[in-house]
Amino acid sequence: MNASSKLRRGLFCLRREWREAVQTVQPCHQFGAELLLGLIGLHLEAKEIFKTNELPKRKELLDEFYDHQETVKKAIHYLGNEATDETAPDQDRAMSGLR
Repeated sequence: MNASSKLRRGLFCLRREWREAVQTVQPCHQFGAELLLGLIGLHLEAKEIFKTNELPKRKELLDEFYDHQETVKKAIHYLGNEATDETAPDQDRAMSGLR
């Protein structure tokens, strides 16, 4: 698998995770907007990587891309964890058998 297909696959998976997390729990306006801008920024960085022919510049852009991708992933996973915390049954209800 070459670098461009890895980038495309990574972006596809990240968009899917973002969509699932946002459908589960509505993020606050500020966090949701910043997360969306982070995804858009990743797409723009990938576009720049695809256009670059210089190897050192491409490597530098790839390193930045992977750092930013990791940040967006952490934010999405945080949002997903918030969803599971909000939808989990209360401790008392779980013990009483009412779910």
